[in-house]
Amino acid sequence: MLEEVFERLATDKRSRGNPLIVHLSPFAASLKEDGYAEATMQSKLSLLADFGQWLGRRRFAITDLGEQLAETFFAERRRKGRVHRGNRETVKQFLNHLRERNVAPGVKPTRDESPLADILNRYEKHLRSERGVATATVINYLPFARKFLVDRFGEGPFPVGSAGI
Repeated sequence: MLEEVFERLATDKRSRGNPLIVHLSPFAASLKEDGYAEATMQSKLSLLADFGQWLGRRRFAITDLGEQLAETFFAERRRKGRVHRGNRETVKQFLNHLRERNVAPGVKPTRDESPLADILNRYEKHLRSERGVATATVINYLPFARKFLVDRFGEGPFPVGSAGI
């Protein structure tokens, strides 16, 4: 049954220009290895084929893949009433599959450079270097410090001197 899906995708003229086609078979193999049912695999592959066609029509390459591009795809599907439960998880699963194989770019971490984050980072540094507390203590203290600062000062400004907390 799964072979029929691949044959249909391979012969479908809409698959031309689909940057994901060559990656669907290895993904299907990993799904099978993980014990997914045939119908579930078929549903996932069909969604990914649609996603690949969408990417191809917009001239996106596999190196452009990421969560933001997937969200744009889902926003368009939502307008057409074609979003189904589990679709986001399938695309996320596929992105992880591609990232594990160094095909798609990894997630670029973002750094919070807000004044609140600066104060909390300095407080964490103080706890670790000056107080010598364990990681578990830092993890437990930081939410209380964040809550105090937000409750007391809202969005800021935070009247903390340059000497630190």
